Amino acid sequence: MNLNEIKELLRQSEADNKEKEEQKRLMPKKLKEIRKGIIVFAIVHLLFEIALAITIYKEHSKVMLLSVIVNYSVSYFYVKNRLEKNLISENSNLMNYGIKVSFIVFLFRLAVGFIQFFVFK
Repeated sequence: MNLNEIKELLRQSEADNKEKEEQKRLMPKKLKEIRKGIIVFAIVHLLFEIALAITIYKEHSKVMLLSVIVNYSVSYFYVKNRLEKNLISENSNLMNYGIKVSFIVFLFRLAVGFIQFFVFK
């Protein structure tokens, strides 16, 4: 390697380090925006669970709050992991992304609940 190649490698390394620092700096802002979407869905999910408990179970169940908390936690940690790995595109609507992730986690839990209800009666 000659001196010019070494200088070019150092410049690339510095540019990569600056980009990583910028991503770390922006991560809390992005996570805050995504968390807003997750919270919006958590509120809707809680209302759904309350309506379900009143109409079907005829009682208020403490389990409904647990399912909302689990949904929020799974969604939050999934999104945080994806942000740390920089797998979320820059031009995506972050609040909608949070809502979509929470909805997918909710659908998965709902599907498991239906399978449990109909298969293991």
